[in-house]
Amino acid sequence: MPADFNPKKQTRVVYLLLPAIAAIIATAVFVLSRLSVEHLDAEARDLASAAASNKPDLLYDHAFEREIEAEHLTRDNWRSIWNTLIQPRLAKFKSHGQMQTALYGDGSEGVASLPVSDAAGHKWEIDVNLWGTDDRGRLLLNGYLMASWVFEYAISKGDNTFAGIWTAKLKGLRHDRASLERLGMRAWVILDPKHGGVRVESLDTLDARLAKTIAVAKSGSFR
Repeated sequence: MPADFNPKKQTRVVYLLLPAIAAIIATAVFVLSRLSVEHLDAEARDLASAAASNKPDLLYDHAFEREIEAEHLTRDNWRSIWNTLIQPRLAKFKSHGQMQTALYGDGSEGVASLPVSDAAGHKWEIDVNLWGTDDRGRLLLNGYLMASWVFEYAISKGDNTFAGIWTAKLKGLRHDRASLERLGMRAWVILDPKHGGVRVESLDTLDARLAKTIAVAKSGSFR
């Protein structure tokens, strides 16, 4: 050991350096998180293209972990749901315009909308809502299932009214529920920022919520 080595002095140097090291780490984390947020619209665009071009695995890679756990969405289960319930409905609609993207709020949400239409000329959009997290944008996979119900039971029938869209969601749930439950999906995750980010509800609760919304719409309360 060198004769001039002073343990107390070395310890003081380390303590003095700690705030600087912490500041460097905090800055790096902030910059990386902002880079992720600032690219959410481009990321949403890529995922909208993935949905339109039948790439369910890429969508799965961006799913919220809480949704995967609560809805028992293993990768194989998701592929089955996509291939049997979602993709056949979306495939009836083809792109007919330029995709639009946007950032909302403080840039923590990226949105992409791809205009599509079916053979009869019924027009709608394939949308992607992507929320920023520490590592990448995250989305709800069940949004595609809900969208497939709207395409099948409303838009393809020429009904894009508020009541028609919510009625389509309820029809789709009741039509597909047995298939979903066979795959272990007996819950539904929705975004709920007021209660920790997400909320899990049973399919019975989802059914009742949809039915209530339809009743309110038909009563004219939303006009």
